[in-house]
Amino acid sequence: MFRHQTQCAGSDGIYKPSIARAGFFRRVIASVAARGYECSATSHGMSQTPEPFAPLPPDAVTLRPETAADEPFLRAVYASTREAELNLTGWDTATRQTFLDLQFKAMCQGYRGMFPDGEFSIILVADAAVGRMVVNRSERMIHLVDLAVLPAFRNRGIGTTVIGRLIAEAAQSQRRVQLEVQKGGRPRGLYERLGFRKFEDTELFEFWVWTPPGVAALVKPAG
Repeated sequence: MFRHQTQCAGSDGIYKPSIARAGFFRRVIASVAARGYECSATSHGMSQTPEPFAPLPPDAVTLRPETAADEPFLRAVYASTREAELNLTGWDTATRQTFLDLQFKAMCQGYRGMFPDGEFSIILVADAAVGRMVVNRSERMIHLVDLAVLPAFRNRGIGTTVIGRLIAEAAQSQRRVQLEVQKGGRPRGLYERLGFRKFEDTELFEFWVWTPPGVAALVKPAG
């Protein structure tokens, strides 16, 4: 759902991507089909896509900490988020794989370097890994850095569930929730339904913020 980007925090606590770095990452794409797996059969193993699930009840969606053994699964999740772009390139399998390896490594290093205290989680449905989430918490902000779900499990309410839990946490602690998405990506209706508002646009990204009652709304800087 969200793209990796190098970021810095401003005085308002909002993380803003480095445009040059984001441009590099945007060029690097790969295909989950080339790796031959889309959905995990166990917490670490991979299998072919199962029959689609009906909409999931919130209690069916759980999290566990990410481990080193999850790397093949994380590669597949990441690749699935870039598949549409890949289909426009005409690249051969070797080229796709090379670019996938480069960007996946850069993404992992970037996240771990920028968010050393971040929470790196695998999203589970009935103990099967179906996605990943990265969250960074600070005194004033809960930052949803990355959220991605495998294609077979999209539009099943998983995003609504996990983001809703972050909102509940933020409401209790009087913090904002921030996320950012690359322009031209997924529809924004989910964020609007959950009470987010678009705070700022840049050339490549949109910034969305949920603000709890009683906390002053962010105002876009002039200029």
